[in-house]
Amino acid sequence: MCTTEPAQLSETPDLFGAFPRLSEPQIQALATRGERRSTQEGEVLYREGDEGYDFFVILKGRRRSSKGTRATSA
Repeated sequence: MCTTEPAQLSETPDLFGAFPRLSEPQIQALATRGERRSTQEGEVLYREGDEGYDFFVILKGRRRSSKGTRATSA
């Protein structure tokens, strides 16, 4: 559980292009095959070492990586 205030969180820099910004047509194309759902602050989307995990497109908010997890919503 994240105890840091949202205003203090910063997005992890995307140094290697692993988390590109998608265009609206790209998001619409993905939406035809996926589902939208809300997340909670601090929710772990997947952990390092998980054998399988979903594909996530973050439409609002920020993504933050930390040791032991690969991405969390913020």
